Amino acid sequence: MTYGFHESVFETITIPNTEFPLYDDCTLAFFLGFRNKTLWHLLHNKENNYRVFHIPKSNGRKRVIHAPSPIMQSVLHSVHARILLPMESKLGDHVTAYRPNRSIMDAVARHIPECPTCDSVPKGEVAKKHDCPRKGAYIKMDLKDFFPNTRRAWIRHLFQDEGYSHHVSGLLANLMTVPFVNPRGVPGDNYKGTPRQKFLAGVPQGAPTSGAICNLVANTRIDTPLLAYFEKKNAEGGLQAPWDWRYSRYADDLTITCGKDLPLGEKKQVVRDVTEIVERARYRVNRSKTKITSAFYRRKMLGVVMNQKLNIAYDEYLRIRAIVHNCMVNGVDTQYARAGKESPEKLIQFLRGKVSFISSVHPGKGEKLKSELDVAIQNWKEKNDPPQH
Repeated sequence: MTYGFHESVFETITIPNTEFPLYDDCTLAFFLGFRNKTLWHLLHNKENNYRVFHIPKSNGRKRVIHAPSPIMQSVLHSVHARILLPMESKLGDHVTAYRPNRSIMDAVARHIPECPTCDSVPKGEVAKKHDCPRKGAYIKMDLKDFFPNTRRAWIRHLFQDEGYSHHVSGLLANLMTVPFVNPRGVPGDNYKGTPRQKFLAGVPQGAPTSGAICNLVANTRIDTPLLAYFEKKNAEGGLQAPWDWRYSRYADDLTITCGKDLPLGEKKQVVRDVTEIVERARYRVNRSKTKITSAFYRRKMLGVVMNQKLNIAYDEYLRIRAIVHNCMVNGVDTQYARAGKESPEKLIQFLRGKVSFISSVHPGKGEKLKSELDVAIQNWKEKNDPPQH
């Protein structure tokens, strides 16, 4: 891939460790550690500073990925470190995605209330029948097109509310967005705007600033009103921990739980209320992914089973264990096609991610899988690396 910029735009400058007002493009570029011409080059040549490709979704559709050029990546890393990270201190514990020192386990643990009976059960045994707050209401919802639906205007308003000037707010919003030619990205399926209105700027997936800025915008537009809504419901119902309503958002996944197993009609009303709040903020709910689970079914949040204790779904664990074992016994080269991967390298990358995730949930299972995977990878490298003379 050849990016359309001159080598001189790579020049950076050293800035002092002091805070000063960002009045215009010059002070913004200086604060980020780059020259002003670099900033304007990136703003005017976005099409040459992103490599666009698609990856398949589980539903058969394609996800648009924007891979930034080296200089765009460097500038956006600076924006993330110097501007966005300090702003993330305003995010509460209900947001865990794309944040340092936060993980999926933090998101799931928020919805596992304390239960002395369940916590005192020895490993391998089942708790006796009791009134358990972990068997209450469980609602899972999903936002549609979370990244591209986060508008440039919303980002500009966010920075203006933080005290940045209109000019600097617009520059930052432009840096962190790209145009999408996609009328379905507009709230509402029946798009009737002009061709010019199709080019709505949204946040690209693949940029280092995207997760953080989407978190900050969504926190203002939907998290704050939703937290107020559930606080009001707890007050009206007299619900306190561990029986209270709880809300969290992991990127575009909304999770709502309550210690009380309420009637289905009441849970459906909560879904309608949440949908109204989300769509009033001009996000969209993926209604096909909304799930309301009762206490009698397995609950799964972000790949983690969370009925009484956190665990990996057993069928998923067996599948990964079988692939890892076959790789160790028969070789990675014989398994990547069977696992649906394009190459041995893709399979190794996939398995490393899965084993790391399993280790974070269940260290015992993960450690055993990691040792087998290390053996498989070592055997594959010895087989494919040329002998050294």
